[in-house]
Amino acid sequence: MYKRRKKALNPQASSTMLSSGLVVSSGPGSTTALSQASTAANSSFRSGDTGPTSPLRTKRSLSPDISTMTTKGTDLIPPSFEKENLNTDVVLRPSQYRSPSARASAKDVLEMLTSPSSSQSSPSPMKRPRLEPPMRTNLNFMEEILHKSGFDLGDGSEPNVLRKDQSVFIREVSRALKSGNLSRNVEDFMRFLKKHIDKKPCFKTALSQTRTDSNTEVSHGEMQESLLRLLLTVDLLQPPLVDLLLDKLAEFILPDLDSNQPDDRIMWVRLIIRSMRYLNKVVDPSKITKSLFDVIHSAPDVMIQTEIVTSIPDITSDEQCADVAQELIDLMKEEPKLSPAVITALSNIGLEGDVLYQVQMSLIKTLRNAPVDQIPAFVKFIINGVDSAHIDEIINGLRSELVLCQVGESASSQIATASNKSDVSSVLVLTFEGIRDAVLMSKKLASSWLKNIGKLKPNKTQKPVDIIMLLIIYASSDQTKKKGVEAVFKSKIKDGTFKETLVDETVEALGEILKTYFNELLKLLSILLNAPDGSVSKFASYFLNECFLKMESLYCRMIILELLESVRLDSKHTKNVLELPHTLTSKFPAKVANYVTLIMLLLDSLPDMKVLEVRQLMDIICSVAWGSQNDSSLDMSSLQDEIIMIVQKQLRCPDSKVFRNGVVCALMVIKHLTCKSEEESNDTPLSEIDQDSLVLNNRSEKAFSFLELIIQGSRSNPEVHVLTYDQLAYVIMNSENMDKSFMKKVSQIMQATLQNHYIIASSDFAAKDEGLDEKLQFCLDNDLADPIVLNLCDAVVSETKRSHSFRDHRTVALPALIRVIRSLELADLTEIDALLGCAIAMPCPNIYTKFSTQDPYIQKIALDCLFHACNWFRETINSFVYMVKEGSPDKIIMRIRGVVYLQTLISRCLSQTA
Repeated sequence: MYKRRKKALNPQASSTMLSSGLVVSSGPGSTTALSQASTAANSSFRSGDTGPTSPLRTKRSLSPDISTMTTKGTDLIPPSFEKENLNTDVVLRPSQYRSPSARASAKDVLEMLTSPSSSQSSPSPMKRPRLEPPMRTNLNFMEEILHKSGFDLGDGSEPNVLRKDQSVFIREVSRALKSGNLSRNVEDFMRFLKKHIDKKPCFKTALSQTRTDSNTEVSHGEMQESLLRLLLTVDLLQPPLVDLLLDKLAEFILPDLDSNQPDDRIMWVRLIIRSMRYLNKVVDPSKITKSLFDVIHSAPDVMIQTEIVTSIPDITSDEQCADVAQELIDLMKEEPKLSPAVITALSNIGLEGDVLYQVQMSLIKTLRNAPVDQIPAFVKFIINGVDSAHIDEIINGLRSELVLCQVGESASSQIATASNKSDVSSVLVLTFEGIRDAVLMSKKLASSWLKNIGKLKPNKTQKPVDIIMLLIIYASSDQTKKKGVEAVFKSKIKDGTFKETLVDETVEALGEILKTYFNELLKLLSILLNAPDGSVSKFASYFLNECFLKMESLYCRMIILELLESVRLDSKHTKNVLELPHTLTSKFPAKVANYVTLIMLLLDSLPDMKVLEVRQLMDIICSVAWGSQNDSSLDMSSLQDEIIMIVQKQLRCPDSKVFRNGVVCALMVIKHLTCKSEEESNDTPLSEIDQDSLVLNNRSEKAFSFLELIIQGSRSNPEVHVLTYDQLAYVIMNSENMDKSFMKKVSQIMQATLQNHYIIASSDFAAKDEGLDEKLQFCLDNDLADPIVLNLCDAVVSETKRSHSFRDHRTVALPALIRVIRSLELADLTEIDALLGCAIAMPCPNIYTKFSTQDPYIQKIALDCLFHACNWFRETINSFVYMVKEGSPDKIIMRIRGVVYLQTLISRCLSQTA
């Protein structure tokens, strides 16, 4: 054994020595022989001759530190031999290392070389030096350049090996190509490279990552760039190599019909494209762009086309953006199936300015006829990166061309292209998610869209997308922008731009988007519902109504809870809030029945409610309890019992406010107890039948008992007594199908009350000596023998003295009583028509002439009579105003004049009171 010096030999020479015998010859002709051998070797490289009989290819000189050996390999040249005489030729002799003398001579040479003069540079005896792999003797021109540059080609079964840094390898290849005839070198290199990659295993290896030599000191990972990727970074080789790769790409995209192997075209396309992506420099970008699109047009498979299209931005240069964008747009028009890939490519190109605007407008024009599943990608590209100079045009373009968000023939034809309705819903959700993301990233976009909607004119056609965009901006913005959205809504509702038809279209076309932002929608509509302007609150109520009717139970429950929260937080707008469930229960009681337990929670807020609000709430609850009885799946008996129990407790409460609410609640119960269904008979009883002969069903009988309880309990409280008559009249007039037998019985009772306590015959009138002169006045039925009289003056005097007979029948309730009778006899007022022209017992006119001199007691009675007479005239006018249309307006006109006269008299007398 012997020690070998680390840098003792030239790599090529050392590899030759280790693989064959070594003979050194010297003499004058040695240089010539070596030159001839080198020339012959170069010629063989060009021609590709790599046979075992080829002559020596390169001239290799031994290191000056090595002493020359004799042809036998046994004699050493003395150290004193002059350097210039060391011109030697190397001859390969395979049997050289078999000689023991050769081994001894080599030992002697190495001992001499490890003399003390060079001991400092010698490696440690225990460290084995790194050796470069042996160079194959049959290398062609390309292989030799690669090998010298630090790259060892594999045979296709194993990866290629890189022994040097990538930048060093690229520099060495460039230097080797430039040495000599450049064009010939490139041509020969590409010829051998093409021959190499014509073999599929070698081509796959050349496209695959290269393994880093384990003995190299280069600080890279285990795998590095592929051979073809490295060669593409050599400017001299890039143009022909790109052509070669694109030719290969065009070859591999065609299916091999004769092969039984699995289709691996996608694999080859990805490998080839990967080697061409993200090059630092593209020598001829326009040619690459054109060639790529030629390949795309010739590709028979959409998947292959998609693979290439999505890679185009990574291959072409920035200077080609405009041309590439136009080519992609044209390609999308020709091949609609490639639209998603084209959009992805356009997004990655990085378009700006006018080029981006032109592409966006081109895409907007295709939205109307685009396949449904491609719309989200289109809109996302259009809406992202909008230039402020063109933002208004982009917004208006989307509003008009996004027909999928509309209702009509255009939308129907586009929706027909989808496989099912759920696909359309998913597309809409994805589309508006992209818009929302753009709004979140760009405050300018949100402000511009809000401003564009605000500038819309009432005569312009509104789009459902306007409602959705306002909702998205409302959900994605700060408090200031939310206020702006609310202001736009109120403004557009007031000027008639936003109408109920727009709500219908929005719920129908974009219901899924409304569900996505339903919480924000409820908050916005709650604010609009509480707006002081009636048109705004009506619009919000209608919007919620449509959502309740057309959405699932989850969203209906959310609506009810939001309304309850609005009532709890702001009692000032309870009426507007309750208007919605009141409307719903009147039309769809069965649907509201699922949420009646939530609505009944509002009963705790009754003490804080006004009469109208109490009436609304109880009407809602009673509509569910008794209006859903036709639905066999619902059992409302327990709810009905609970309502009746609550009302009875209220009517027995000594608190006047609770009792007042109980009266209103009880009257709502009466309304629904007496309401008959369409299937039930409801004939009007004969007028001759008295109240004792009228037979009521169980529900009507229960309602009549309730009414008697209310009237008896309210007579001691004039305010509640008037309220009872007033609300009873309202209930009767707003009931759709009230039991006519019940109405007849109540009418007879009310007429009896009026006649027994307020009406007398004119022949029975006699002025009483109460210090007050009375006289019959304002009689229009002078043609009657004995017209009736409203004994108003006696009623007022008796009430003032708290007469027992009038204690339970307050004169202040008289107009309301007339209103009840009118509502009960509305179908035929002939039984009470004498009330219009009857006379009124009033204080004498001279009392009002000398009103200031009258006693305060007289003044009070006289003024009370004036007020009651004026109210009587108003109610009789309201009851018989239909006579104007029938051609008998005389009495109505006279009563109107009477009202004017009485009001004038009241005004004059009030100024003279003490």
